[in-house]
Amino acid sequence: MNINRDTVEILVCKTWENIKNRFLNEEILLSSERSLCFNFAWEMAILLNCNRNFIADFEWNIFKELDSDDTFLDLRLYTDSDFQIAFEFKLPKKGERSKSNHNQTRAKIYRDLDRLYWLVRNDKYNVQYAYFICITNERHYINYQTGKDEKFQTSHETYIKQDLLLRNNNNTSGEKAIKRDLRLPEFIFWWEKIQRQDEVWYWLCPYPIIKQG
Repeated sequence: MNINRDTVEILVCKTWENIKNRFLNEEILLSSERSLCFNFAWEMAILLNCNRNFIADFEWNIFKELDSDDTFLDLRLYTDSDFQIAFEFKLPKKGERSKSNHNQTRAKIYRDLDRLYWLVRNDKYNVQYAYFICITNERHYINYQTGKDEKFQTSHETYIKQDLLLRNNNNTSGEKAIKRDLRLPEFIFWWEKIQRQDEVWYWLCPYPIIKQG
């Protein structure tokens, strides 16, 4: 099997489902975004029967045209360089003594969406599909948030209209974390709640950002 327009959405959804099932069965550890990213590439390789043409490229330094910091794409996958998929991952979670900075992280999630949308609009990179992949055990990302960073909303059923422009006034902690205006793709935050022993986790359903034309 190859990655192409006919198979991409099936492969991504099946990969995500396999990771979720293995996590529930405690067959894999997801201790960080890097482990999530690696497991995603590994599961995709298995679905493709270890196709010799399969390329998994981590930390592609492609966003230096947009930002001065954190300029690496987490992952790109392809079996044909003319049809590439780009991925950004987030795994914000609470520990025993701390939680993630959800205001800044929600803003960075929106920056990830902006970056992925920029990639699929840019013809020279051959990125045809892009996905934002996320797991969290914090309800800050699932429940509606109010306050100064309310515009960076990731709550369940939040819908983003294509080409929505978010202006950055550099006033809030979220705005200061991303430092620029954002242009967003059509996107919906649809979270699935799962229980693993006494832990509650929320898995974001994959929503494709697709190159037009």
